[in-house]
Amino acid sequence: MAELDRLVYGPLRENTDLAVLDGGRSTLVHARDSDRDVVGYYRKTEADPCGFCAMLASRGLVYTESRNSSRASRSYLDEQNPEAYHPNCRCQTVPLFEGSTIPADDRRQADEWRARWNDTEGSGAHQLSNFVNAFRTEN
Repeated sequence: MAELDRLVYGPLRENTDLAVLDGGRSTLVHARDSDRDVVGYYRKTEADPCGFCAMLASRGLVYTESRNSSRASRSYLDEQNPEAYHPNCRCQTVPLFEGSTIPADDRRQADEWRARWNDTEGSGAHQLSNFVNAFRTEN
């Protein structure tokens, strides 16, 4: 019975989660892309994220290249893609509006992860692999 549950209900549960998350994410995308007061976004992770998501959240606020650009021309510094999610990811990219700041708890967490990233050996994909592996064993 456990095997049947894993084979049948596991994928169904994952697809349901994805559909619900995508609904919320698309609302945030609409706000981020259509509201001229949006100056950027930040990644909000779940309470216990994976190392990859922590690395993305460590970037903090990602500003638009042209802070009040139109939807058709809006792009982000360093060509970061706010819609980059891995399978089973529960993160969201939250728009940040002109005159507001990242909530203190999210800023503190991003700063902590940024310090851990900076202390991780390597560069590029090697640094990412080291960070993800260390994050997995430490958390």
